[in-house]
Amino acid sequence: MENWLLGALKENIPFISITGAYQHFHNLCQRAEITSEVALYSCLRQSDHPELLYPRPPFVYLKKGDTDTIPLPVALENFIRDAGGPVSYSEVKDFWVGKVFMKVHSFHNVVQRTSNIIRTDDGGFNHIENAKLDYKLLQHLIEHTQKILEVEEQYSVVEIFMDKKEVCKSADIDTPELLYAVLRCFTKDSFILEYFPTIERRDKGNETNRPSVKRQVIDFVRDYKKPCPTALLMDHFLRELGCSEGKIYNALRDNEICKYQTGYVIHLETLEWNDRKREALENAAGHLYRDTVRAGMIYVQISQLAKSPDLPKLPAGLKWSTPLTSDLLNKGTRYLVLGNRGKAFLPRENEHNIHNFESLVGAILKLDWGGSANFSAFEKTLAKAGIIRRAFTSSMLGSKEVFVVKDGRIVLKELFVDTVEIK
Repeated sequence: MENWLLGALKENIPFISITGAYQHFHNLCQRAEITSEVALYSCLRQSDHPELLYPRPPFVYLKKGDTDTIPLPVALENFIRDAGGPVSYSEVKDFWVGKVFMKVHSFHNVVQRTSNIIRTDDGGFNHIENAKLDYKLLQHLIEHTQKILEVEEQYSVVEIFMDKKEVCKSADIDTPELLYAVLRCFTKDSFILEYFPTIERRDKGNETNRPSVKRQVIDFVRDYKKPCPTALLMDHFLRELGCSEGKIYNALRDNEICKYQTGYVIHLETLEWNDRKREALENAAGHLYRDTVRAGMIYVQISQLAKSPDLPKLPAGLKWSTPLTSDLLNKGTRYLVLGNRGKAFLPRENEHNIHNFESLVGAILKLDWGGSANFSAFEKTLAKAGIIRRAFTSSMLGSKEVFVVKDGRIVLKELFVDTVEIK
């Protein structure tokens, strides 16, 4: 069973449910009188294989230096974001149910609890960071909705879409369903959006004065005044206070919080972070990027920036790390940090028109490989460069707008004369 789990986890999945092992070895489990998934998990945890990690049922992780035991909604959000564009419903479901072995009902529940994803008009998914939205027009739609809900307690998003159809179209929002999904991502603290097509006013008068879980977590990290172990946060908020794991992780992704290193987070106040330091970081990034462009490259590795002597000084006892550098640079407005390892960066405004992971891969394929490469060799090169973890996930290959994988090769779509054959 442990060999089977290791083989599955090395197929570039974040973790695996014990459900998969229980199904695969069902007869063996019955003969050994292991009659439930929980019992099997307990037995495997007791075996304590040096390469496997059992943080909590039903999930099994590959034990490595940078293991992040993230909750399902966060993992699902990362999966869709890492695709770099729209992903079909069947691709997402096939991966999470077919490879991670989530149960179907759990998959549907997790989809409902996953932040920052929107449904596409064909029933698929896209991450809000990958959607091509005009944020000025979106703000106009939000303000329009706010004015309506100052008068009405609830309203239909279909009516809003019809009233502002031209604005929606200009913002690449072409259906009421998409408008609802976008508003849910950007206005969850202002409106109640639980069931399409209804938008309800959030009654501030009925809210308690008790800080939200998010605010409590952020304040805890700030008051800790040094790098805070995520294990300590879980012990306090999850086990002692009974808060939801998803809410804790959502708080840790707030702009006030940074990843310091694996297993530790830190508050911006502890870093004494300010606009002057942010500008110094971005200037150091700019110097490195210009040197890199002159050397014929199109992106810079974050690890190079983390070692730059031009970085601003941190308070005593703190030091620059690759995760911290990546997170702080990404929180600014001038640079993109791309790849599911967060280790490649370049300016948001760049001559190659790179704006997401997919376009980065396309540019590397075009400039360094002539537009076509052996898929395995290309994959190994990107993994070695820190752009992907170990291999491409199915979601990263899903959109086929920039490149396709065919007959063991990865090829720019523009090189295909007959695009009909690309299915």
